Amino acid sequence: MIKNIILNNYLKTRCCQILITWGWIGLFCLNVSCSEEIDWDVRESGPRMTVDGAVTNEEKIHSVQLSMSQGLFEEKANTGISHAMVRVHDGEQTFIFEEDPENSGHYLSADPFAGEVGKNYRLEIELPEAIDGITTLQASATMAHQLALDSVTVINEVFVGEEAYTVRIFGPKPTQPFNYYLIHVFRNGEKLTKDLVDLILLDNADIEGFHVNNIPIYRSEDIGEGDVITLEVHSLTKAYFTFLTHTISSIQGNDMMGISGPPANAIGNLGAEVMGYFHAAPIFRISRVAE
Repeated sequence: MIKNIILNNYLKTRCCQILITWGWIGLFCLNVSCSEEIDWDVRESGPRMTVDGAVTNEEKIHSVQLSMSQGLFEEKANTGISHAMVRVHDGEQTFIFEEDPENSGHYLSADPFAGEVGKNYRLEIELPEAIDGITTLQASATMAHQLALDSVTVINEVFVGEEAYTVRIFGPKPTQPFNYYLIHVFRNGEKLTKDLVDLILLDNADIEGFHVNNIPIYRSEDIGEGDVITLEVHSLTKAYFTFLTHTISSIQGNDMMGISGPPANAIGNLGAEVMGYFHAAPIFRISRVAE
């Protein structure tokens, strides 16, 4: 199983793609069944309202993006939705978001703040005028428990006759059952997992009690000796993890059929008529120099 995963990773890297890891290697199984929060609709769609927002455990200015998507067969960029009222509540405080005057539809928290593990965050949006009959939107997200890795290795290895650097992770056993992760890879500060289909998604729901031990997650010829590799680990809820896997599957299906443009049917936690997702996730970073 491990060899098959690494081989697929390597071949996709050769084609300018990175493996989407559908589960922990050899031991984990990805569950992509729909939860109550996700209504997966396979219909074709024209322009629709989209929301993309998150709260993390980092002390920073957080953001929420409001826009109108293009149709399934359109390649134009989304159009920002301006003059909305955007707020995030955590049960104790209310964080006001203000529109960036230089970026239509991009709303930034008026003050920096850091989310907390276990807290629930509620996004509230009031639109300046009705869109498809909608004037207000709400979504809630609870910040999952964090995965903190012990170490990472970046070593040049020969696999199926080709040399390339492999990134492996090591860490303690999860403290909570049913854990889901998203990992970004950076080389010398530059993100290598730039596109949605490049994301590394991991699921350890089926091996509670085991350690994260020597698990290969990424392989690339673009890494060289002396490069600083940084992993950015996001701990996700099952609902958001499922949303991402469905979105990626939609994009890959469109590509296979020769269809370009954004996925038209990735419905998240803001209602059946709205695309996108509001989520909360703690972030952990760890770096290693390629040997």
